[in-house]
Amino acid sequence: MASQAKLATLEELVACFKDLEDPRSEINRKHPLVSVVAISMMAVLAGADGPTSIHRWANPHFSQCNQTEPLESS
Repeated sequence: MASQAKLATLEELVACFKDLEDPRSEINRKHPLVSVVAISMMAVLAGADGPTSIHRWANPHFSQCNQTEPLESS
């Protein structure tokens, strides 16, 4: 008998990455790292295959994602 996979909520996904150290220069930090990681992961799962397609996916979905506090602009 195969076990069923549990779908993670956006909050659970964000919680997995909230403690990542951000290696970016403070000058280049437009969005929190956890937001970049979470949005990138969702875009890749939706079929994005690089930075341009992640950006194209994120634009129409960002307002929906932005409802979770860590996914906002800094």
